[in-house]
Amino acid sequence: MNILEVDSVSHSVRGKKMLSDVYIKLQTGRITTLIGRNGQGKSSLFKVIYGTIHAESKSIRLNGTYLRADLYKVKGLINFLPQASFIPKGLKVQQVFDFFSLQLTDFFICFPELKFSKDDRIGKLSGGERKLIEAFLAIRSNTMFTILDEPFVYLMPIYVERLQQMISHEKKNKGLLVTDHQVREICDISDDLYYINTGNVCITNKEKLTELGFFL
Repeated sequence: MNILEVDSVSHSVRGKKMLSDVYIKLQTGRITTLIGRNGQGKSSLFKVIYGTIHAESKSIRLNGTYLRADLYKVKGLINFLPQASFIPKGLKVQQVFDFFSLQLTDFFICFPELKFSKDDRIGKLSGGERKLIEAFLAIRSNTMFTILDEPFVYLMPIYVERLQQMISHEKKNKGLLVTDHQVREICDISDDLYYINTGNVCITNKEKLTELGFFL
């Protein structure tokens, strides 16, 4: 088991405190979920962890060893599914799967209803199709950890269920950090729950989240 600890994270935007002394722990073999309402700092925390935005302070340890480099620069350590589409629209579908060293046939086994071809360009696909491709690539990529920011957004229930199954299956190979507004669906497959409110993060559980109104 590998453990990634993110500690003492503080981050402000234009003088407004977004994250305040945050601690969160990820482990391979487990799905860690961050729950919070809009504007509470979930995406900011993910980007700080990944290394694409600068924090005023942060400390990151892998198995007790401090990491000095931004995590996205450490080969094989972590990847990130952001909310916005990240695949260039001019690329062909097959080119994208080749770049990630993954098989397009495996994707179509998971999503046989989709009818686009390997030669179609990403920009010609629907938003849902692009989202499924990007989520598949992030989840299946050979990294120790994966961050998923809203993987279920804009997807039909049948595809949400398939991604739930994929995430649950893939945790045997990696640790995953996830957030999604479909709280019930993501909590159903989670091992560890954290709650973020006004930039503060604490461990929580389904009972406390129910009291806060997340399952109404």
